[in-house]
Amino acid sequence: MLLVDHELKERIKNDGLLQDIQENNIFNIGYDLICDGFSRQPNDQSDFYKLLPGESVFVRSKETLQLPTDLCAHVSLRNSRIRQGLSLEAPVYQPGHKTRVFFRITNISTSEITLYSGEGIASIFFELLHAQPDKPYNGTYQGEFDYTGMGQYAPQYASQMKQVEDRLADLKNMEKSVYGNVVTLMTIFIGIFSLVNLNLTAAHSATWSMAELLMYNLCIIAGIFTLAGLIRVLVPPLHHKSLPWWYWLAPVACFGVSLLLAVLPQLIDVLPQIIK
Repeated sequence: MLLVDHELKERIKNDGLLQDIQENNIFNIGYDLICDGFSRQPNDQSDFYKLLPGESVFVRSKETLQLPTDLCAHVSLRNSRIRQGLSLEAPVYQPGHKTRVFFRITNISTSEITLYSGEGIASIFFELLHAQPDKPYNGTYQGEFDYTGMGQYAPQYASQMKQVEDRLADLKNMEKSVYGNVVTLMTIFIGIFSLVNLNLTAAHSATWSMAELLMYNLCIIAGIFTLAGLIRVLVPPLHHKSLPWWYWLAPVACFGVSLLLAVLPQLIDVLPQIIK
């Protein structure tokens, strides 16, 4: 049976159940703990911590716990933190345990989460036992008011963090690839529309020669190739090699032929004078 708010206030006042509290943090069936620092190793405490995806850190509460022999306590993550992408692991605090509250937080999201001292991350709940145990708690962590250290997590999480980082990189590359493909398709569509519009206009006009029409068509085709190539270079598709050098022969050839068609009439007019 959980202690409710008025019972909790009475136990805090009479038994010193929790110390260094803020009374407005007491709610109907528990108490919202206040974060007082983050640690990975002894004597390595910080007031804020940037928790990477897959990484864990121990959190120390501002409050200290002094359980009587007829109560045990459970620590749970607050709803807002669950939605943020955090996961919590904590022991069941046994009857007779005197300690500061410590719990481990793991970032199971794909984003970096920054934690600060003074914030609320977890809540503690007190359960009334139907009888007092013969042996109250007197284990290794009795009287732990300063952080004593946790296991080496780096080797265990290194491969998982690398997988997370690789997946994040793949997602970013995929996003860039999709964006590049969309822009390329839009470029090709605009180019085709321009070609159709140009030829339809030329079909209803008697002022354009075949050389001029071919020149304009080649310019548009060269522009399509150039823009598509630049998009491919700036936003390369996922797991694709770079463009081969011979790709650029097509736009160069189109531009070259169109330039030749543009200057050829002038050359024909000037050539006889040069020969004379």
